[in-house]
Amino acid sequence: MTQKYGFTKQQAVYFSTHEEADLKEHEDGVMGHGSFNKLVMQRILEDGYADTREGYNLEYCAIAAVDLYGVMHRAAAELAE
Repeated sequence: MTQKYGFTKQQAVYFSTHEEADLKEHEDGVMGHGSFNKLVMQRILEDGYADTREGYNLEYCAIAAVDLYGVMHRAAAELAE
């Protein structure tokens, strides 16, 4: 986030904190978001549910979602300043 989108370390703290939380199991044995998302994507790919359209492959969709997330958080950080 700091290199690609130019966030300061202070602005990027949300992402590092959220990433760390996603990797850990939550209370009552609830699977972390990262593990859950990986399991869902693995099942989608194994079962062949990953339909794509011309120009909208899985990599494009993943990158577009991350870029949109970064843009939204940049706007929020700029408004907060």
